[in-house]
Amino acid sequence: MKFEQLILSRPYLKDVVTAPIEIIPSDWITRIRFLSWTLLIGEPLYYLTWHLWLPEPRESLLLRMAAALLAVPMVIPWVHKTVHRRYLEWHWLVMALVGLPLSFLALNRMNAYDPVWMASCVAMIYILFYVTDWRLALGLLGLAMALVAGAEQVGLLAPAFPVAALPGRSAMVIFAIAIVTAMMMSWSSLNLRRERMRAALVTIGVLAHEFRTPLASASLMIEVSRPPVSEERLNAAQTKLNEIVRSLNAMIDYQLGNARLLEVPREFEPVNIGAAIADAISDYPLPCPALRRLISLDYDKKLYALIHPALLRQVIHNLLANAIKAVQATGRPFSYGDIAPRVTSGAPGMIYILIRDRGVGIAP
Repeated sequence: MKFEQLILSRPYLKDVVTAPIEIIPSDWITRIRFLSWTLLIGEPLYYLTWHLWLPEPRESLLLRMAAALLAVPMVIPWVHKTVHRRYLEWHWLVMALVGLPLSFLALNRMNAYDPVWMASCVAMIYILFYVTDWRLALGLLGLAMALVAGAEQVGLLAPAFPVAALPGRSAMVIFAIAIVTAMMMSWSSLNLRRERMRAALVTIGVLAHEFRTPLASASLMIEVSRPPVSEERLNAAQTKLNEIVRSLNAMIDYQLGNARLLEVPREFEPVNIGAAIADAISDYPLPCPALRRLISLDYDKKLYALIHPALLRQVIHNLLANAIKAVQATGRPFSYGDIAPRVTSGAPGMIYILIRDRGVGIAP
């Protein structure tokens, strides 16, 4: 067996090498804004630091301003809501290229690989591998090196004093160690997400399998409850039903505990809260289709938040279930406004979701 086949036959390396490339990572909002704000605020500060406070032989206002300006659209919330993801991805790649490897490698070259810029480039490598896929990071590094070499050939780079065509051996070793360790850290992160996802899938499979027993018992209860029904049979059915409920609750609690431990990565995105609640109501399996028209939803169409849409839908479904049970417990027919979800803004940065019902209420 060839060495490449031996390496790729291992599930760990196979997954991190052949996994689909995420131009923008799954937790993209956090990483995009981390890098964008860092470039927007940091680039001018870096220029002032290395040009005025702690002068280095060479600085480039052009590179600093280009990186900062490219970051501007990525910190504006409505851009993420209106611009197609494909264009965001291309802008993200250009911003990452200019703001990280291109700027740092060019300035490192211009300052003759002095210790300050060598340390800065090492930090840049780790940040680059953190904000994007490791394969893209390697590609951006290679492209930046080619652009810097080309710019020097045509006279666009002006080193502070003559330097070798390549950094010295020590610098090359430092770069190699930084790239390899950053790549290994990225692999470790990818593998951790893979293991969490597999564990989550196993949990779902176990839960689905375990549901078969109580469902089969419920089916038998239907047979037991068919007329003629004696009090003894009803008592037996009730006892069995209580056992099923306890069993299901135990399984659900166990799986929820596993889910909390796993903390499967979640993708947060800008969502119109009112519209998301309206969708959740339309998706909810109501006991009567006509009941959907009796739910009074009031919301501000301008309220957005960074959330996990599926988790919000689950919360709304749980609250709806509670409200429906409370109204059903009154024994009267549903009327308009018996269930009234409302979305409103409160203190700065706060959104309130209220679901009121005219049910039996809760004891103090």
